[in-house]
Amino acid sequence: MSKPSDSYSHPTRPAEESLLWKRFKEGDQEAFSQLYKLFNNALFKYGMTLVRDRERVKDGLQELFVELWNRRANLSDVQSVRFYLLISLRRLLFKKQASAPNLFGLDNLDDETGSFAAERSPESDYIQRQTDMLRNDQVWREIENLPRRQKEAIYLRYYQGLSYEEVTAIMAVEYQVVRNLIYKAIKNLRTKLAGHIELFILLGLLNLMGF
Repeated sequence: MSKPSDSYSHPTRPAEESLLWKRFKEGDQEAFSQLYKLFNNALFKYGMTLVRDRERVKDGLQELFVELWNRRANLSDVQSVRFYLLISLRRLLFKKQASAPNLFGLDNLDDETGSFAAERSPESDYIQRQTDMLRNDQVWREIENLPRRQKEAIYLRYYQGLSYEEVTAIMAVEYQVVRNLIYKAIKNLRTKLAGHIELFILLGLLNLMGF
């Protein structure tokens, strides 16, 4: 899985994405093509946090967009096209798990559902400034080695810029579980990056978030 290049700041605004979505639902092939180009990379990288096989992710993406086109007349308006596509891809890939049970490296939930230190609301402006730092090459190599669910939570929160509530909805877990996953992911990264400048970046983010 290569280092993501899609940052927190997206090249299009939600209003523009919604307009493309409306045109696509009306049968506009150009709008459909633009949606594919706009979200294909982000969806592929997200799929790679779930599935070990690049070809399976590519096949899943192709199936998703074929299904979207075939069902376009029956699709509803959505608040966030990005959110809708991410959760749709996740559902599709997990649906395929039934026929390929070894496809996913699913983690045991037992050690990820407990509570941790009292929560403080993250300061979103600060987190946005730190996102590019989390995309440092060395940091991303360590993110790739995290347990699957921790990697998924980090990717959705920091690389796709989703809120905790949106990450909770996509991963189909409780809010506290998402907080725990991100806490453990950052704690793991802090340990692995000891002695490097990225450690101080992560420490600052960790402290700000109340971990």
